[in-house]
Amino acid sequence: MNSILKQLLIQSLLLMFCHIFSHCAVMEKNNRRITNVLDNHFTPETTTGKVLMSPVAIPVGTISLLTDTFLLQPVIAIPMALGDTIKYIWQNPSGGILTQSFLFVPKLVMTPIAFSFLWIKHAFFY
Repeated sequence: MNSILKQLLIQSLLLMFCHIFSHCAVMEKNNRRITNVLDNHFTPETTTGKVLMSPVAIPVGTISLLTDTFLLQPVIAIPMALGDTIKYIWQNPSGGILTQSFLFVPKLVMTPIAFSFLWIKHAFFY
């Protein structure tokens, strides 16, 4: 019985990992800006050209994917996360002036927390 539970746990963790990775921002074509430029302008059309270009293309492609994932996309996600934070916390207040004055400090405290979660969402799980 114990081995069945271990196997079920391993399978569910693997399934969860695959699900999370499938929603990764790098899997979205619009988020791979440098890699898309390289694909559009520097891809040989012949098979021989692709084979001869592979010693250069593999490291350059890896560096471009890493740059897109860990540098460019997180920087581009900052305005999107800031816009969502303003939209969710500060825009369209409900209640009167007294209610909003009581909610000012909680909104002020929640703003960096919401921004952090929204930035992670836009940067890595588009």
